[in-house]
Formats: sequence, structure tokens, C-alpha cells
Amino acid sequence: MRKSRGVIVPLDFSLNSTKIPMKHFLTLLIISTPLLLKGQNAGMQNQYTNDDVETWLKTNALRDFNENDGAVGSRFMFDAWRLGNIDLKNGGSITDVKLRYDELNDDLLVYKPGISKGVILEKSNIEGFEMMGENGQKHKFILASFDDGISFFQVLLDERSKVLRKREKILKKPSDNSQAYSSGAQYAKYVSDYSVFLWLKDSKPVKLPGNKKTLLELFDPYAPAMETFIKKNKLKFKNELDLAKIVQHYDSLQ
Repeated sequence: MRKSRGVIVPLDFSLNSTKIPMKHFLTLLIISTPLLLKGQNAGMQNQYTNDDVETWLKTNALRDFNENDGAVGSRFMFDAWRLGNIDLKNGGSITDVKLRYDELNDDLLVYKPGISKGVILEKSNIEGFEMMGENGQKHKFILASFDDGISFFQVLLDERSKVLRKREKILKKPSDNSQAYSSGAQYAKYVSDYSVFLWLKDSKPVKLPGNKKTLLELFDPYAPAMETFIKKNKLKFKNELDLAKIVQHYDSLQ
């Protein structure tokens, strides 16, 4: 992840560590990340009692994750909690926390002792996050605005221009008459989907066009040179690795 411009706050929320008393945990969380959780205008003193914590939670409407729709599959990118870091818009970072990314609702969750399903974090104060996947692979996400609003995007290429993946889970129900179901199935299930976006320099993320002509228009005024490069190297813009090479070449022309 990028180097923090502010203070790095290490928080040990390890699932295997000694259980942190709720009073101490929430005190640490409130002090370290006052702008991160829903309802950031708490205005509390430096010392907290159990009653103070309960009042703060009610006043600030801290939302625990408690959805349980009984569907087959998972709404999360990874079923298990994954170790990760969160970059804040104020330049700080929260490191070594247990995270889950809800692809259905585009929510980032953090593990909190006493609430097994985690706490949903407020997006507006998050710049991005990174979490470890299988085999030690790191998955980096940034928060960005696009035509449909604001969302987390997985970063596939992170240079002057970026290639992004918008991950989604769709909840299919038997009433949807979807081909995802066999005849007579009476259950709901999660179906994975994703879209690729380009975030070219001095623009905003746009969904990858469905044809090469429209793609080349995004590279104006370098469209002729880009077309020559694509043809010469036999690149397929719908292949993510090839797309990264195309975007890198675009950056080199500027």
C-alpha cells in the first residue's frame, strides 16, 4: 500500500489473541479512528465507562453486520476474515486489522470482539484498503466516484492511469426465473459478477467499452498510435493482462 502521510495506528484485532474487553476496545477504536465509523461526531471525554460506550453506540447508530438471508454461497470476497490495512482520507492508516469485503452491498467490515459478524465502516472517510488473499496475494482496493455513484474498486494496474475491477455479488432468487437454477429449485444463491473500468489520467473511472472503436476514442488524441500498437502486438482489450499493457503504452505517450 502507499506510504501513509499521517500516523500509522496498529490495532491488534486478531481472532486468536486474548479477548479485548469491550470498554477498552471501543475506547481504542474511537480514539484511533473517530472519523471512520458511522456517526463520527461523538464529542466524548478521554475516559469511558460501560454506560458511556452504550450511549455512544446508540447516539451514533453504529451498525453491526447481522444480515442472514440463508442463501447458498457467500456475499463476501473471502468467507474468512483476512488480515489487512485501511488507508484514511486524512492521510493516516489503520494496520493489521481483520477485514471482510461485502460484494453484495459494497461494504467494508472490520472484526470487533463481541460482534462475530463485524462492523460496517463508513465509506466517506476511507481512501482504500488492502487485504491478504490466498497464498499471500495482496488485494488492493480504492474508493472512487463514477457515473453510478461511489464504490470500492479492485486495482489491477496502479500507475498514472489505472485498470480497475468492480466486483459484485448478485442474489438470485427462485422467483427470478434465472438459468442459475435447476428446475424446481427452491433456494436463493449468490452469483459472482464483475466489470472492468479504466481510470485514465485527468478523468474518472469509466466502464470498459464493448468495442475497440469506442475504446480508442478514450485515448484521443493518441487513438491512431494506440490502434497501431494494439494491432502490432496482437493485444486483446478484453484480456486484463493485455489491457494493462495497452494502458501502460497510453501513459508512455503523454
